[in-house]
Amino acid sequence: MFIFRVATNRHSGLGHLTRCVWLAEELIQRGHKVVFYIDELDQKHLPFIDSLDVKSIYTDKKTEIDSSLDAQLFVEACKKINSAIQWVVVDHYELDQTWELAVKKSLGTNLCAIDDLLREHSADALLDYRWRGKATQTAYDSLVSVACNKLLGVDYVLLPVDLNNLHNSPKTNLTIIERLNVLISLGGGGNGIFLIALLKALVEKHVSGNVFLNINLVIGPFLTQTSELLSTIKQLNKQSVSKFCITPLENVPSLVPHLRETDFYIGAAGSTLYQLRALKIPAITFSLAENQLNDLQELADIGHYFHLNQLSLTDLPIMAEFFQLCVLYYQRVYRLFDKAKIALDAKGSVRVADFLLNQSILTPQVKSLLEVERVNGWQMIPVDDQDIVHYLTSRNLNANRQNMITNQCITPLEHFRWWFTTQRSSYKLQIDEDTTKLYIWHELKSIGDESFLIGGWFVCQQTVNITEALYALDWQLKTTEQQYPGVTWLAVIHRDNKAVKRLNDYFGFKEIEQSSRYYSQVKQLFPKANASEFYYVYK
Repeated sequence: MFIFRVATNRHSGLGHLTRCVWLAEELIQRGHKVVFYIDELDQKHLPFIDSLDVKSIYTDKKTEIDSSLDAQLFVEACKKINSAIQWVVVDHYELDQTWELAVKKSLGTNLCAIDDLLREHSADALLDYRWRGKATQTAYDSLVSVACNKLLGVDYVLLPVDLNNLHNSPKTNLTIIERLNVLISLGGGGNGIFLIALLKALVEKHVSGNVFLNINLVIGPFLTQTSELLSTIKQLNKQSVSKFCITPLENVPSLVPHLRETDFYIGAAGSTLYQLRALKIPAITFSLAENQLNDLQELADIGHYFHLNQLSLTDLPIMAEFFQLCVLYYQRVYRLFDKAKIALDAKGSVRVADFLLNQSILTPQVKSLLEVERVNGWQMIPVDDQDIVHYLTSRNLNANRQNMITNQCITPLEHFRWWFTTQRSSYKLQIDEDTTKLYIWHELKSIGDESFLIGGWFVCQQTVNITEALYALDWQLKTTEQQYPGVTWLAVIHRDNKAVKRLNDYFGFKEIEQSSRYYSQVKQLFPKANASEFYYVYK
């Protein structure tokens, strides 16, 4: 028998419950008995635990849970079960190492903790399927005992059993999109007023008469202001002139059937993120809870690029504009999956069940999907859409911002929107497929009858190797001379950036005096670059 102790309250949503249900269903399919102990049973939980043996620890709603008391109540309940307990699986942010020690001591059973907050544990097994880059396999080394079995990384993502049988048919004609099926969800809870604002922003910004939006909106069991939301949906549908249709989805125990028809997802991150990734469904996600805050590059590694850790009501019109760009460039967005760095399948629940039953597992090695031939030395490579997040995080390094005209950090939403409309040509200096040293860019600009080149570069680490910058600048100047022979370069250089000033001097850039014919042009091209802070130069 397997016993689950799972968080179920308005603060935790349904994420803990649903992922444990998916693991339990895999165990049940193999003929094993499963019992769930949750905080308190609410009628709204019933569609999600259909046919499972579920019991509540408390008879009243708890605003705060004491680990020691909870362990005592849980142990008392477990001792009333006549069957032998193979494993206790705990998935609860409010139950800590104290709870684990008490339960193991009293029941003498194996204990598996599911967590993603990098907490200390006294468990026999620790499951955290979050991808943490190179630190994924070592993140818990100092937080668990040497004897603890660590199931870490995307090989162990808990997903629905039936997801293995769901194969989204590849999009065959991506150049002509006449209808887009959009799924919107905040998970089990969330704020209905937020969804109202989101829908209104999407409708207002949807100006493409060629694409019909079929919007399915999930009404979670713990969503607030539901009646206001349903009323707004009716009003918006009446206003539609064959451009969109909004359908509320209530009492939906599983998104899997709806994901088959989904072309684009907008909503909360969490477990849904991995379902989307496994099925190659493009998405804009955002965080609603602490455990949904993510490192954008780690998400990009597994093939999810458009995540917002912060999203306010005032950001929604901008997000809606970015969604319209995703519709316009759907072919580019969809093909972002093709070169995801880390492979992800839908067999995590199978692997975790294998471990719980057999105490051992042959862990598949995480393999890169990128087939880039490693070369010795430097190479300049055109930037592609898979670089969208790394480009942003590099640009936002303090080492770069301190020398830029605009030294504030650029937000992900601003960057995503800019990325699909920019005219600049960007390249990266690579040593191998895992190491990009710097980005360099240029763009052709016209003023009247004259054309000029502008450009720039920024590093990917806080420190810069001057020889790498020298190589990249030399390559850029030679390349643009071939592409745009005779076109004048105009640039600005921060007066504190002595190293770059010396580099440009070396390559023959000259200062632009106020009397120069280029002075007005450089002011037009760089209107925010004050002459007291920046050198104006040309070549």
